[in-house]
Amino acid sequence: MISTATALISATEQAVMDEDSMGLAQFITHERNNLSQDDFAKAMFMYATMVASNAVDSATKAILTKEQFAELITTIDEIESMRNEVLENGE
Repeated sequence: MISTATALISATEQAVMDEDSMGLAQFITHERNNLSQDDFAKAMFMYATMVASNAVDSATKAILTKEQFAELITTIDEIESMRNEVLENGE
């Protein structure tokens, strides 16, 4: 359990310190006065979703085995296929 908690902490740290995330944070910090409120809000939303996505991806890899991860992806694909079928057929 301690190793899982440590892996999750590390995954979160890596997500925040990701080169792309840090680049976007730097852009937002330096350009905040030159951005409209809408553009600033969009940039902040993009940053938040980027960090969250990276954190979830890293955490998932830290918690699940390769087999469990593959099963998760397969399940997600099946659910997405069912959703698309329902949307296309209206049922």
